[in-house]
This record gives sequence, structure tokens and C-alpha cells, in this order.
Amino acid sequence: MRKSKTDIYKGLYLYDTAMLSADCMYRKVSRIQNGITNLSWVSEDFKGGANCGIIRVVFVKQPPIIMLLVRCSECETSSVKGLDAQLLYQINLAKPGLLVRIDDIPDLMLGSSVHPWVQAGVRKCLINALKARSGVKMTINSAYRTIVGQQLLRSHYENKRCNIVAAAPPGKSNHNNASSIDIEDANGWKTALSSNGFKKLGDFDPMHYDCTIGIVDMMPVSVAAFQQLWNLANPNDKLATDGDMGMLTTNRLKNAPIEGFGNLPELYPGRVLKFTEPLQAGNDVGKLQLSLQAAGINVGKVDKIFGEQLDKAVKEYQSKVGLKADGIVNKATATSLNPPPPPIA
Repeated sequence: MRKSKTDIYKGLYLYDTAMLSADCMYRKVSRIQNGITNLSWVSEDFKGGANCGIIRVVFVKQPPIIMLLVRCSECETSSVKGLDAQLLYQINLAKPGLLVRIDDIPDLMLGSSVHPWVQAGVRKCLINALKARSGVKMTINSAYRTIVGQQLLRSHYENKRCNIVAAAPPGKSNHNNASSIDIEDANGWKTALSSNGFKKLGDFDPMHYDCTIGIVDMMPVSVAAFQQLWNLANPNDKLATDGDMGMLTTNRLKNAPIEGFGNLPELYPGRVLKFTEPLQAGNDVGKLQLSLQAAGINVGKVDKIFGEQLDKAVKEYQSKVGLKADGIVNKATATSLNPPPPPIA
């Protein structure tokens, strides 16, 4: 007998919908009773009704245990640095040379949350501006902000958090193009910046300058990079890699893990594994469990979830090899567990 939609999805948690405006279907699906435990994904297109159109609804058999971008309440954009690092890697992979680092420029100081990546034209403009005021240090408080960081700020603004009074949607801020800077002592730098390719945004934002020389629109690249990243991590829920920040891509961005995806190829930057709330989960956690097992440490069930048992196992291993037993799988712990191969003679 063919199961009805109600039977198939009974017990599933609503994960997200692509068209929340179609509340006839959204309300109906939201009432389905929760209860099943094993993690699994179901994606379905529904015809919602006269004013609804086609709605993609994604369900899971249990709530996600990783911290998703849409649920993050941390005010600083540094809280999403794991996902940021993976996105930056993908951008640099897709368009080598589009972004360059600026943390090696003499007399340039970067705030603690500032990405050291900008478009190549910005680096040249900065070097020339600093030469114009030789010996004077410039402090940048904000520069490139990925669409990940922009979505975090947008969520804070929409939910009235962190005293954010305005935040554009991802892709709508100049900072997302890696061509803008916010600096201290804006008046002191006005002449040097204005004569070397920068344009002041306006008196309503006196610290903000945009570089205008050698700049390209990198938003399609950034969005396509996220789409590619999502597809690598979610082969059963792929996005079109069209560089368009449409409803589906925005929805998936909101539901991306802030610490980064745990099931990407090993060349991608990994997240720092540790016992957190909510719990980390993924292939990288499973690999850690297997590495600890191989080192003679009892990890309990190899379930790809970083729970209390794994936290104890990591600390036991760290004590065993003389590392700080804090349960954080930093570079020293990861290298000790998985040493690089010896050089070829």
C-alpha cells in the first residue's frame, strides 16, 4: 500500500522551507509530530495552493546537533571563522589571485576580527596610501566580510541582537566585495586615501572608504563558491552553482554550520574539534575517533559525534603524549595523532 504524505513524514522535524511566504503548507508541515531519532534527510517539493506555488520542504529525523548560522547568537563575526576559512579556500581555488593578503604590509594594523584578504587592487591602493604618510600606522577595523559573516550580522539585525541597527542582506554590503575598509583616524587619512584610489562613502559613515582601482564584482564568485562548498558537503541536496544569491542559496547559507563542514576533502581547512554545545558531528569527528582507537584509547561507539566520551578520550590521549589535556584537538594534538609521512629518500 502506498503511504500518504502524512504517514511518510510523521515524526520528522521540519528543517527548513524554501518559500516561507506559502504559510498554508508551512503551518501544516509544522504540526507534524516529532519523535524519530536516527539522523536522515528527506527533501520534497509540494504544490502548496493557489497562493503558494512550489515549496521545497526539507525534514530531518532529529534536530541538527551542530550550530547552524541561523541559530548563532554570538555577536562577533569571528564566531563563524571555521565556515569562513572553508569559503575563502573555495574562492581562492575557483579564482586564484582574486584575493590577496594584506597582513604583511608595513605600518598596517588589523583589528582582531579583520580578514587579511582583499582584492589585489585594494592592496596596491593601501601600499600607496601608506607611502604618502610614511611612518604613520593605519588601523583597519573592518575590511572584507564574507557572505557568511554578512548573514550573521543580518540575522542579528532581524532578531534585534547585539545592538546592530542596520545590516544589509548577504551580497548587498560593499564589504562583501573585498574592496572596502573602515579605519581609525579617517580624517587624518582622507588625503592619502583619496589621492590613491579610495573614495569616501559619505559623512553618514565617515570611517568607510571604497577602493575604485582594479576592482571587479566578486559576488558571483563568492556565491558560486558557497554553492560548490555546500554541494561537496551535501551531495543529496545540491544547489545550482549559478552564483545567484536566490532563495534556495540564502536558505542553505542560513543552515550552514558556523564551524565549517565536517565532511569535506582533506585539503580543505578543518574545524577545531572539541566538546561543544551543540555537539559537533561529521566525518572529521569519526576520523578522530578512529585515530584515537588506533592509539589505544577507548572512545566508546564510533558514531561521528563529539560527546562526553570522546572529550574524555582526547584528554586521556593528550596526557599520555605530554600535551595540555584540554580536550581541544588543536594543531599539536592533530599532528601527534596523524603525523605527516617521512620525506622520500
